[in-house]
Amino acid sequence: MKTELILQHGWGFDETIWTAWLQQLNEIPDFDGVVQIADRGYFGNRQDLVGFCPGRSLKVVVAHSLGLHFLPEKVLTKTDLLVIISGFSAFHMGAPLSLRRSRKVVARMKDKLVSRPAEVLSDFFASCYKPLSDSNCLLTGADPSTIDKERLLGDLEVLDSSVLDLTTIKSIPSVLILSGSQDAVVSPAASRALHQALPASQLTVVCDAGHALPVSHANLCVFALRKALGRWKHLASSSFDQLLAPVRTLSTSNLETCIASN
Repeated sequence: MKTELILQHGWGFDETIWTAWLQQLNEIPDFDGVVQIADRGYFGNRQDLVGFCPGRSLKVVVAHSLGLHFLPEKVLTKTDLLVIISGFSAFHMGAPLSLRRSRKVVARMKDKLVSRPAEVLSDFFASCYKPLSDSNCLLTGADPSTIDKERLLGDLEVLDSSVLDLTTIKSIPSVLILSGSQDAVVSPAASRALHQALPASQLTVVCDAGHALPVSHANLCVFALRKALGRWKHLASSSFDQLLAPVRTLSTSNLETCIASN
């Protein structure tokens, strides 16, 4: 059975966040998948999701951060496997102090984005890459004149107000949630909340990792995807388990592990 794979990035990024993924997928001898990459067009290269092709195939979606909120219903209703990376049902959550703090952060980003969009993105990427210090790999290299401020502002409004209806996602047969233990953009508590709201989901917390898992830990993410797909059967499971060695169990109600990132 063929595999259809949809990749959806989050706020501030573009299709280049998946570059390392594509390289690794191309190196999988028996990967027969069709890959579709959505791009929100923050740097002038907008690519909207077409959706899955008709016919029998394993339909897989990977969404990073706010990208989960961009997935249309027509895609989710047909999805067999959903991989959520650094995701959340609502960006503003938690105690009143946390709510006020996160709303102020977004408000400042909106104000600053109007006159200094490149600076906002640079600061955002630095936060995404924490606890690692080198965020240069997240920079698109786009000329500031190509930055679509209106599109970025519009999606910040989505970030500010969107509360995900999980009804359709609950009907997806398999859901894998990946989260960085030191995410400075989206609290790991948001991933735990998603995990608890989706009883059939599996949550894996990557130790000493931040928000930019698709870039900073691309190898690990692709291995997790391969594991979920049951791909590369010639690769001994012990080799995979060695790479993703569990160091502690965080929950017993559902499978939730913290894995070493090195």
